[in-house]
This record gives sequence, structure tokens and C-alpha cells, in this order.
Amino acid sequence: MGGKSIKTGVGVAVSDRNSRLRSIAPNPSAGAIAIEFGVATAARVRMLALDLQGREVRRLVDGSFAPGRHHVTWDGSGAHGAVGAGVYFIRYETPAGVKTSRVVITR
Repeated sequence: MGGKSIKTGVGVAVSDRNSRLRSIAPNPSAGAIAIEFGVATAARVRMLALDLQGREVRRLVDGSFAPGRHHVTWDGSGAHGAVGAGVYFIRYETPAGVKTSRVVITR
């Protein structure tokens, strides 16, 4: 399965239909963001919040997950406190590939 790459080069489509980002809500958000993702088979998952330049703002997930749906919440913070208003990317990585989705933070 092909997909679009973002100009920042931070992602391409995940090839396994069941290993994917399912939802990011609310988007845009002034507070916490709930992220739902699916894992088709037991796998290592890494999920990052990235800025427009593709730099890691926050590591949201980095570990092994059983098959099924999972949730994580991003409180809109980075290493040095709350991030500023703007566009960010949630990068979801599994052995099946990488998927990146845009999220907007408002303050």
C-alpha cells in the first residue's frame, strides 16, 4: 500500500491495515490529545510528537504491544514544558512501516 510522504520527510504509509493510527482527538486542541492506535500482531511500537522541522518534541510510546487497540494521551508538553501553538506531527512506527499525522495545538 502506498502513501503520501510529508515534505518534512517524517513519514510514509504503514503497509499493514490493522497496524495504524486510528484517531487523534480533539484536533485542533488547546489541551490533552487522545491518540488511538491499532497493532495487528505483537510488535514494538514507537510514537513521537515532532515539530515542523521533524525534531522530536516528546516520545509518547516506545515499547512492545499485544495485538489490538491501544490509547495514549499527549498533554501538549515537550522536554521543557508546554509546547507553543502550532502544527505538530504524530509519527507512528511499527515493523510494518511508518505513518505520520498532523495535529494542531492552540493556546
